[in-house]
Amino acid sequence: MQYQASNNAVYREWVQSMKIDLDGVKFFEQIPFLPIDFFKTHAIYTGSECPSFYFEKLSTLNKKFSLPELSMGMSSDYKIALKFNATLYKSFASSGFFVYRSAAA
Repeated sequence: MQYQASNNAVYREWVQSMKIDLDGVKFFEQIPFLPIDFFKTHAIYTGSECPSFYFEKLSTLNKKFSLPELSMGMSSDYKIALKFNATLYKSFASSGFFVYRSAAA
């Protein structure tokens, strides 16, 4: 948890905005977990993680199993996902919601 707060900007900002004192966490049940919706709306990386590593692995699996679609990437990293043959990516729409966009468009 301290590692995440030090190396993950989204987690750090969320903990600070919620005014959570991480030094006061003594039990598992007290660990502040990011809301699940954050994983839908934020690119969450810790340290020097790079989406290219994961996109490459997913692309390899997609080719191996000849799947018709490969959905990966968000507004912040979709250009990287497209380099690894993404067919769909998630993008922020003017309506305030994320929508799936076709890479062919």
